[in-house]
Amino acid sequence: MLLTLLTIIGLASASELPLPDSLAALALSETRPRGRTAFPLQEADYVLEWTGDGLPDVTLRILPDTIDWTRTADVLVVPTARLEIVATGVSSGTAQAAGFQQPLVVSDGIGRGELPIALLTGAFNPVRIAVERDGVVQSQTAVLRSTRQGLPLIARDTSCSQPKLKWSAHGEFSGDWVYLGCRLSSVKGEGRRTESLELYALWDGAAALRVGGNIAGPSLTNTWTFRLRHQPATLRLEDLDGDTLDVSYEIRRRAHHGVIGLTLGPAYSDGPAALVRPHIMLKLDDRAFAVLFDAFLQGPDGYINDIGGYYSRELVALADDRLRISTLLGAHMQTFDPSLPGDVDEALSKFATNVSRISLPQGLDLFVPDAGARSWWLRVGGFAQPKFSESWYYQAYLRFGPRSYVEVNYTAWNQPEMQHERVSLMFGGQLFPVL
Repeated sequence: MLLTLLTIIGLASASELPLPDSLAALALSETRPRGRTAFPLQEADYVLEWTGDGLPDVTLRILPDTIDWTRTADVLVVPTARLEIVATGVSSGTAQAAGFQQPLVVSDGIGRGELPIALLTGAFNPVRIAVERDGVVQSQTAVLRSTRQGLPLIARDTSCSQPKLKWSAHGEFSGDWVYLGCRLSSVKGEGRRTESLELYALWDGAAALRVGGNIAGPSLTNTWTFRLRHQPATLRLEDLDGDTLDVSYEIRRRAHHGVIGLTLGPAYSDGPAALVRPHIMLKLDDRAFAVLFDAFLQGPDGYINDIGGYYSRELVALADDRLRISTLLGAHMQTFDPSLPGDVDEALSKFATNVSRISLPQGLDLFVPDAGARSWWLRVGGFAQPKFSESWYYQAYLRFGPRSYVEVNYTAWNQPEMQHERVSLMFGGQLFPVL
């Protein structure tokens, strides 16, 4: 009952991605920063440089052990840190970054402040300092510059798992890092709907990029946004220093709402058996889908047919979207041959060739994208209908793989006429899209 209520509440959620005016401001406005550490950045990798003559007797530095990562705009992570400001010989002062201001605390002519900032370099993320000395207000702007040397730092978000985003980098990328985020959507095409990939490229250190032979500035702070078609399925990004990033992806020419798949393999239930399970999955929105299936088990002494379906709705994402938990609402009808081994009503088996029973199990599904390898998915979950009268049902599964997968499944149930238990090792995948 609780899972049913949580699933109904989840129906009210919408899938949208609001783009902020400033990625830095959005990262700093997060009250509870959450985000995986994309790169091992160090405070010593950054210096602040005045854009003009600077302010005398004012020092700026990134405080040690203050780097944090914040998820912003759903598909990106942004590093933040605390900036220390020390100004001597002042009567007052303020520090401002990404729209947030902080007055300096002045004691004995020394003003101090610690202002959170986004670790995004360049003119798109300035820090403005203003101080008052002898009744005269002085102000200057400083920007972050990276001093890091070494190999390019490039990563992608787990949102790029489904379109199987890959990249290859060429160049030095001196001090630069790149983080890629994705969002897959469908748009109206000519006589059909087609898939469209929204790609978000946060390239820190680039003032502009060459895209398709043209120079383009960022859409928001250090970030370029793209709408990509199924062809040519590649995109080349090049900064003004000649460093290039070639991105490849996989999306369908036609957007489908469903897919037909097949799972089969050996099982053991009081003896060797074979299990075949065709299914159709229907995508309802970005966080919900429904599955209809027909699982047929053939053993040495008879069969069990299990036809039904379930509805899945993502409930919560944890560990910076690396673990997604969904509720499962199921309904199915089991038809079995009473001659199968087990606790069978002998009197019934004399008058009936099969028996059908309906149950309504509920469950949870734990989904891990990029599990062990990019675009390889891990699902662990199960269904349960606790003992009610003489009927109960339990199922647990572990499924690993992308569109083709291997599944280990344990199922046990009891009906008035029969008790059944089986373990199966199955292999499955998507056959072709529908709808």
